Amino acid sequence: MTPHVDGFAILHSLRSAGDEVFLPVIVLTADANEETKRAALGGGATDSLLKSLDHLEVLLRHRPSPRDAASP
Repeated sequence: MTPHVDGFAILHSLRSAGDEVFLPVIVLTADANEETKRAALGGGATDSLLKSLDHLEVLLRHRPSPRDAASP
């Protein structure tokens, strides 16, 4: 949680800045509501995970692939 702006506003700002560079965004939330997850993914998040997570799982799920290295 950010003190002055919510994560959805930050996500919107990142995604509306242009698509010259793709920046993966993983939303970590304590809210298990499906609507929150849909809003994050619909807003352009790469993934949405619950905060009680396994750090190794996050690293394994979102490690760079050879395909990412080939992107300009």
